[in-house]
Amino acid sequence: IMADAGLPEGVVNVVYGGGETGELLVTHPGVDCIGFVGSNPTAEKIVRAAGLKRSLIEASGNGPVIVCEDADLARAAQGAVFGGFFCAGQVCCATERVLVHERVHDAFLDEVVKAATEWRLGDPFDAETKVGPMNNEPTALKMDTHVADAVDKGASVVLGGARAGGRPTDLYYEPTVLADVSLDTLINREETFGPIVPLIRVSSDDAALAAANDSHLGLQAAVYT
Repeated sequence: IMADAGLPEGVVNVVYGGGETGELLVTHPGVDCIGFVGSNPTAEKIVRAAGLKRSLIEASGNGPVIVCEDADLARAAQGAVFGGFFCAGQVCCATERVLVHERVHDAFLDEVVKAATEWRLGDPFDAETKVGPMNNEPTALKMDTHVADAVDKGASVVLGGARAGGRPTDLYYEPTVLADVSLDTLINREETFGPIVPLIRVSSDDAALAAANDSHLGLQAAVYT
């Protein structure tokens, strides 16, 4: 694409490889600046190795959506579901956790389920598909682990919650809605990066703000009120 656009040969070079290749690029004296999009642990390794080189790092997100008791619940549900399911949740600024005031939790959950059922899982080349497969096995396995951890700690699976059978690969994960997710779960503490909308009850706006800020990850946040 770059060559077809008329960019001179050698201006953009694509180098494939794993961690060793990346380390060489990061530490080589001929490289003046580093841009990285990926996981938080890998980003920490890059920053340590890069030293004083200029860098632009985007290292995982765990963006909260806060739903206050006076929110338009239908609109909030549409937003939370879009943020959670777009690109099968494989977006750094995806909806990762939804902090819902306890007084509207059940009504909001009904709206979320209604919105979630409109997101069809299927072949990404099919125009009717809204949710495609996970990119790789480690990402799909993280979904398995995070959902199982949430359920073990008291959450309930309202929709989905497992890999879909009868597909070309086992990387198709059902669009998932969880209720009563606790703050000590992996879903709340880490980036899940899959098609999931986890609801966490909060007792007040202050409690929602505290839970939203209690994270070493960032990138986006939304408030419906």
